[in-house]
Amino acid sequence: MTTQDIDLGVVARGPQGPKGETGATGARGPQGNTGPTGPTGANIIKYNGDISGNGSSGQTATFARSNLQPSDIAKVGDIVFDQYPNGNGVDIGFWRITSLSSTSCTVTSLSSGFTIPKGNKGDTGVQGPKGEKGDVGPQGPPGPAATAFQGTIASTSTDFNNLTSEGHYDIRFSPNTGKNGPNEGNLGLLDVKIAGRMVVQTYYGDANANVYVRNRRDGTTWTVWREITFWS
Repeated sequence: MTTQDIDLGVVARGPQGPKGETGATGARGPQGNTGPTGPTGANIIKYNGDISGNGSSGQTATFARSNLQPSDIAKVGDIVFDQYPNGNGVDIGFWRITSLSSTSCTVTSLSSGFTIPKGNKGDTGVQGPKGEKGDVGPQGPPGPAATAFQGTIASTSTDFNNLTSEGHYDIRFSPNTGKNGPNEGNLGLLDVKIAGRMVVQTYYGDANANVYVRNRRDGTTWTVWREITFWS
C-alpha cells in the first residue's frame, strides 16, 4: 500500500527553548560636581589701635595679624573694627578681611553706613517658684502699761486722800504742810497704784531720799504712813 503526506498549511513548531540570562549591569556614570559651600558667619574682631588710613569705602590696609584681638579665630571675610579719638569723641571704622596669613592681615574699608548685625536675644529664664509665706509667730505677752504723769501739785491745801488716779504726781510743797500727807519736809514724788479694791500711795522725798507708803483697802479707810528702810 502506498502512503502520501497531506499538507494542511500549518507549519510544525518544536518545543520552546530555555530563557536566556540577564545581561551584565552597565558601568556607573561619572559623579557630578560638588555644589558650592554655604555662607559662614563672620566674626567681629577688634583691631588694637587705629588702622592707618581715612577709612573711606574701598580703601585697603595691611598690618600685623598680632594686632587683631583675638587673632587666632580670624578668617577671610571677618569684620574688623577699630576705634580712635578724633577730637570730638570716638570714631569707629569697619573693615573686611580680604587676605590673611600667619603674620599679616589685609583689609578693605566698608562704607560708613555698615552696621554690625545685632545678635539674637537670649531666652528669658524660667521664673522660680514663689516661696511660701512663713507662719506668723505667736504674739508675746503684753508689756507693762505705761504709768501716766498726773501733773504737778503745788497747792498746800491739797488733800492726799483725793490723789487716787493711778500715775505719778510731782509734789512741789512740803507734804507735812499738806492734808493727809507723810511727815516729810522735802518736796518729792507721789506714786499711786490701783489693783481691784486697793489703792497704794508711795511717796519719795527728793533731798533725803526717804520713802513712805500707805494704802486704802476698803474704799474709805487709809492706813497710817509708814517709812520704809531699804537695806543694802
